[in-house]
Amino acid sequence: AQNLNESVQLLSQDAAEEYVSPIADAFGANLNAGWFNKAPDAEILGLDIKLGLVFMGSFLSEEAQRFAVGGLYRFTSSQARDLAAKATSDPTEQSVLVEEIISQDFSVQIAGPTVIGSESENIIVTTKREAVQAGGQTFIIPASNVIIPVTGLIEDPGIFPTAAPQLTFGTVYGTQGIIRYLPDVEISSEIGKLKYFGFGVQHNPAVWFANPMPVDIALGFFTQKLEIGSIFNTNTTALGINVSKTFSGIVASVTPYAGFMIEKSTMELNYSYVFDPNRDPIQINFEIEGANKSRLTVGALVNLLGLKAAADYNFGTIKNFSVSILYGF
Repeated sequence: AQNLNESVQLLSQDAAEEYVSPIADAFGANLNAGWFNKAPDAEILGLDIKLGLVFMGSFLSEEAQRFAVGGLYRFTSSQARDLAAKATSDPTEQSVLVEEIISQDFSVQIAGPTVIGSESENIIVTTKREAVQAGGQTFIIPASNVIIPVTGLIEDPGIFPTAAPQLTFGTVYGTQGIIRYLPDVEISSEIGKLKYFGFGVQHNPAVWFANPMPVDIALGFFTQKLEIGSIFNTNTTALGINVSKTFSGIVASVTPYAGFMIEKSTMELNYSYVFDPNRDPIQINFEIEGANKSRLTVGALVNLLGLKAAADYNFGTIKNFSVSILYGF
């Protein structure tokens, strides 16, 4: 297998879930990062437009580079012939046994690298001793190891990156809109093409108060959809509150900010499990829920003559950071 789509199509559902789980967590954490820095101004009508890029990165642990799971596996014709040869030396019996083996799922142990694991190590299926009925006889298939031609694709990245253009526009009654968009582009030969759209809304409730508040507050809602290749769809939502305070100089300003968000992300896989090149594939569809459920964010924004740079760190189950380079007024 050469890329993510091809690799997953060689895996049963139990193996595929474990194999892609690290990037499901990382994409979910990344997409919910970098949405806010400075709260919208508490004004009824104002002009505030910023355009730029947001870079996000999630820290992945060494434990996420390997997996081991019990599950079901459907053997290919070639693998079934090898197993049948261990159970009987009669060619006719082997043919009958092969047909029986490839017609059913077997309970096995599956272990090996995840998508961020070793690029030189294959996923291995370990079978147990099985008694299989075929042609009116009982055959004993000994325990054995079967190699699947799937390896890690992004070996030990340390930090899993994502980036997106972002446009912020407002302000109407203390409210701003935010849009992220990335067309269908190939980000790497291993991952393949990526298509991305997201939007959010931030509101400063101080616009409704007669007296100014000591800090700026923003309530926010954000939702996004990410497509990876032809079989991956990631959806995220987040709801949060952040506070910021701007300290202005003659030509520059600094805005420290902090926030808390409740979030959710799911990665849906819909693919054809090509367990045997000579037989019809099995259609598989399932969802993986991202590890992050909430996050605490701390960071700062520097504004120099309209050029704005923000950086923050996010504390959650998956720790990550974001850096934003924006220009606007």
